[in-house]
Amino acid sequence: MAPSGDFITMTGPAWTVRWAAPELLRGDSPGLASDIWALGWICWEAVTGNFPFEKENNITAIVRITKGDLPPVENDDQFHQIKALCSLMKECWKLDTSERPAAAKCGQIVSYLNPIVPSSRDVGSVSVTRSSGLLYALGRVQLENDMYSEAQEYFEQCLKVTESVGDERVKPMAVNAIGDVYRMRDEYSKAEESYIQARDIFSQIGHQLGFAQSVKRLGDVYQMRNENSKAEESYIQARDIYSQIGDQRGFAQSVDSLGDVYRMRDEYSKAEELYIQARDIFAQIGDQLAFAQSVDSLGDVYRMWNEYSKAEESYIQARDIFSQIGDQLGFAQSVKSLGEVYRMRNEYSKAEELYIQARDIFAQIGDQLGFAQSVDSLGDVYRMRNEYSKAEESYIQACDIFSQIGDQLGFAQSLVGMGRVYAAREEYARAEESYSEAERIYHRIGNMRSSANILWYRGWLHRRQKQYGEAKHLVVEASTIYGTLGLEQDVEKCDEFLEAIRPFIE
Repeated sequence: MAPSGDFITMTGPAWTVRWAAPELLRGDSPGLASDIWALGWICWEAVTGNFPFEKENNITAIVRITKGDLPPVENDDQFHQIKALCSLMKECWKLDTSERPAAAKCGQIVSYLNPIVPSSRDVGSVSVTRSSGLLYALGRVQLENDMYSEAQEYFEQCLKVTESVGDERVKPMAVNAIGDVYRMRDEYSKAEESYIQARDIFSQIGHQLGFAQSVKRLGDVYQMRNENSKAEESYIQARDIYSQIGDQRGFAQSVDSLGDVYRMRDEYSKAEELYIQARDIFAQIGDQLAFAQSVDSLGDVYRMWNEYSKAEESYIQARDIFSQIGDQLGFAQSVKSLGEVYRMRNEYSKAEELYIQARDIFAQIGDQLGFAQSVDSLGDVYRMRNEYSKAEESYIQACDIFSQIGDQLGFAQSLVGMGRVYAAREEYARAEESYSEAERIYHRIGNMRSSANILWYRGWLHRRQKQYGEAKHLVVEASTIYGTLGLEQDVEKCDEFLEAIRPFIE
């Protein structure tokens, strides 16, 4: 209940409340109009250095937004030099979405503001007004709409303006944003360079929040490059800073990302603990998108533990939330993960249906990684149904896409699938070649669970060729790794294998 006595019911935003347009708070889906509203607030933040409704709690902020009770800008000294920007912000904050300006008009106003330089700047005074705020805001709008070239152009213009006037406050924001563009394009070396530059500037000016954000993004880059130790170090550093400054969302995001690192290392107990911690914080602060993502990640942990009922429950919960908030990517990922559960239960028809649904959504939204993963999973279904030609075709298609986008883990998984097809066809030399290449990748990125699986598959390969000594050696090694990871069912599976071949060795 708000201080005014009004009741507020929210389904849980997939956006930040203080930047949210009134229609989002009423339950509408995000769109260009709500982006334009947020643009006004980003300008406000860039120019004033303050968050929207900085001294208010979320409930009070929501009441003020829905009633149109917004801060006045006409009499703000920080805006007096660029009345056009002041006017644009007021238009962005129109309650009627049809009255808000088009993106093209915002761009026009930016072009008029480009040459503006503040008339004076006193030491210790509030930040001077300049067009960099609007350039940055427009870049963010373009980035949110996946317009990477346009976004980068705005951010680079913003950077030039900040450098021309010596603005060390907005400059690292622009550099960070350029890093975001590179990261979205999978240009990780360039992204890393930008984030390090932004981090160092934030450090010099004592901006802890900006510093933490840059460090967290560096962790994201390292994780995408499978540099898990560096990612872990970055996430822990970011987590600790967010904790010090009391930023719950940043803290939870860092904890969740740290869980991803441990999951990739097969340290599932640590990952589960972190995902639960992040999930509970996201629930407290009302971030439904992040809540759903943490629940989905918990499903991954339970699936890797072979706890399929708990995994299914998690994926269904995440899927339903993603559907409610209109997140197609999250919805597709949960659908695909649910397919994995049914495949592991040998419910192949259900799994195939879900993989095709996920594949088609990924194709619609242009997500190559998700598309390739769905195709790879379809290959698994066809292989389990002994439809080897269809399986091989799927694996080859997935391999090609993983290779193009530089996903080593996905590439290795498709190689394993192809190896299993070749083994089923008794093409043992080709199977060994695929397994060996995959094993080298898993060893390089430190994926112990997958390394153990390869040893298991190779053990079967040698057993089929009546090479029982080598089969025993490989499966014993696999069992040791499974035991280290706490995968008792897999250990039992290895024990059964070893017992079955014992008479042929003695």
